[in-house]
Amino acid sequence: MLNSKIKMLFIGMLLSMSTLCFAQAKTADSKESLLSTYQRELAFLMAQKRNLTKQKAVIEKQYASKLRKAEVGLTKAQDKLVSMTKKNELKSTQLMMAERNLENIDSANSLVDTTFLQGKMTLGLDDEAFSKLNSNEEKAQRIFSAALDKLKVGGLVKTEKGEFFNKAGQSVKGEVFHIGRISSIGTIDGASAQLIPVGLGKMKLGDVDLTQMMKSLKSESELKSLPLFIYESTQKGIEVK
Repeated sequence: MLNSKIKMLFIGMLLSMSTLCFAQAKTADSKESLLSTYQRELAFLMAQKRNLTKQKAVIEKQYASKLRKAEVGLTKAQDKLVSMTKKNELKSTQLMMAERNLENIDSANSLVDTTFLQGKMTLGLDDEAFSKLNSNEEKAQRIFSAALDKLKVGGLVKTEKGEFFNKAGQSVKGEVFHIGRISSIGTIDGASAQLIPVGLGKMKLGDVDLTQMMKSLKSESELKSLPLFIYESTQKGIEVK
C-alpha cells in the first residue's frame, strides 16, 4: 500500500516535471515566434519608411519645380500688369485729349454756324438758297463772295433816289449822294444837308447846310473843305451833340 502511494507520487512528480518542460519549451517557441513577427513587422515598416522617404523627395522636387514656375509666372504677370497699367494710363490720356479735341471741334462748329448765320443776316442772303448749299466750304464761299460784292458797292460814290426824314420829321423823297458807306448827303427842293442815321437803315436831314458844296461837286469845282458827317452804320440811331 505504501509502495503504491510512493509510485503514484513519483508518477505525479514525473508528470509535473514533464508538463513544466513542455510549458518552458512552448514559452520559448512563443518568444521566438513573437520576435520573428516583430522583426518582419519592423522590416515592413522600414520598407514603408524608405518608400515614403523616396515619395517625399519626389514630391518636394515636384513642388520646388512648380514653385519656380509659379514664381516665374508671377513675375511675368506682374510685368504684364505694369505694362498694361502704363498702356491704360496712356490710353486714358489720349482719351482725355480726344474728348478735349471733340469739345474744341464742337465749339468750332458752333462758332462756324454762328458766323454763317450772322453773315447771312448781315448780307441779306436768301435763306432757302443758302440752306441748299452742301458744305461749309460752299457756304463760306457764298458769304465771302456776297461780302466782297457788298464792299465793292459800299465803296462807290454814287447818287440815287432815296427816302429820308426832313427837319420837321416828315418822310420825304429826294436825291441821296452816297460816299461809300460812311457818309450821305440828302438833297430836296435844291437844298442839301448831311444825312444822319436814325436807326433801322433810316436817315434824317441834319443841321449843316451843304447846298453850295453839292453844287461845287456837280460842277467839278475845287473844294477847300468837305464837311461830312461820318457814321459806322445806319442800323443804330445817332444823336448829334
